[in-house]
Amino acid sequence: TTPDGGAYYGIVAGIKNSRELEGGLTGIYLAPDQTAGYLISDDLKGRVFPGLGPDNPDFGAGMFTMDGTLNRLEMETATGIDPKDFISSPTTGNSALTLDFFSLNQINAGNNPGDIVVMKTAYDPNNPSGPDEHGVAASIGNRLWGVWGVPLYGGTAGGAAPTTGPWTVNMTMEDQYAGPYGVRGWLEVLGSVWDENKTGAQVAGQVAGAWVSWDSMVPNTGVLGGKLAGTFNPASFTWEAVALGGWMETGRFLNLAKNNPAVLQALSIPSIQVGRTDLMQNPGQTVNNLSNVRMKDVTFFAFKDSAVPRIWATGDVGGDFSNFGPLPGSPGAPGSPGMTVPLKGNGLSVDFMINRWDHAPGQPGQWGADLKGGGTYTGPGAMNGSTVPMMGGAAGTILPNPLVTGAGTFSGTAAGTAQVPIPAAR
Repeated sequence: TTPDGGAYYGIVAGIKNSRELEGGLTGIYLAPDQTAGYLISDDLKGRVFPGLGPDNPDFGAGMFTMDGTLNRLEMETATGIDPKDFISSPTTGNSALTLDFFSLNQINAGNNPGDIVVMKTAYDPNNPSGPDEHGVAASIGNRLWGVWGVPLYGGTAGGAAPTTGPWTVNMTMEDQYAGPYGVRGWLEVLGSVWDENKTGAQVAGQVAGAWVSWDSMVPNTGVLGGKLAGTFNPASFTWEAVALGGWMETGRFLNLAKNNPAVLQALSIPSIQVGRTDLMQNPGQTVNNLSNVRMKDVTFFAFKDSAVPRIWATGDVGGDFSNFGPLPGSPGAPGSPGMTVPLKGNGLSVDFMINRWDHAPGQPGQWGADLKGGGTYTGPGAMNGSTVPMMGGAAGTILPNPLVTGAGTFSGTAAGTAQVPIPAAR
């Protein structure tokens, strides 16, 4: 809490060189006037003071101080939530702070000597062989925006020296406590520094990704972004790092990308449009009781102008269904030709496979879908001519046709990554 009656939750992370500290903070706040938003800092510096305060497993015996610039990005002007309820309501005992936990798994790891390998989602130096730790995503009152952070630990394939220049690590994300359909995400770490000449042998990079929640009463999709910072051992090429940043639902992201991209840039979420397409089912085709399936205005985003796309999103997904709807597959599983709907546009082809279809005859319902594909994009924007692998998810609501039994429409959003490769078959 704050002295003036506000409240906040934040994640502070960075690196330690001897007694010197540097890092950043990503957080969410609830002000006394019930406005809410992000707290961002990327210039924290400080120092450890050994011998002061309790023992700390990372710093030993001592305390530390850090200071820097803290920026506030307002997201909502009237939350209706009293800051006193942020941690625990005096009347109900409930908390307005929502925490979800997730794990990460690397895709196609260690194909070549020197490739960066994520050994564990997190590393506990006091228990190296122990279970993986988890990442955390925080929000206020189940709002569809917030912050995330995750510690990472790894090495290189074969223990070989890392390849020089930029490096990438691709991962999938799963909610550790999700229901039968799950929350799934896809992340790409874009390493920009692997510098053994700098004091402390530092590693750094950017993170871009997307997610889909198939379990909620109103299934939704979204994107994320952030930064990674850590250190590595030049002798063994093992490394430790922490990644943190912001996340938000697709509709809010697209609105900010159009009207206020500075917020996305402050959160290190890709915001520069580099391509756009409509992905459509062939007219007159019906697959798995679905027809006229569309993903319109699929927009690709990069960190910089004329750069390769990192994420994509659309707020216009939908189609028609008949015979009470499709037979759903399993989330994340490959679909058979009779279950996946091919969508095409501008040289790209995506398989659209329903994995959730909760719909009682004559009643509204919820749906979710896996999306996999890609191709060589030919169209407007800086990514023209680029080969783009597409992974992601779609989700939304079902609306029955009151005049035709077993028929109706479905609509929603979709989001995904534009560089994370499709996992190799096992």
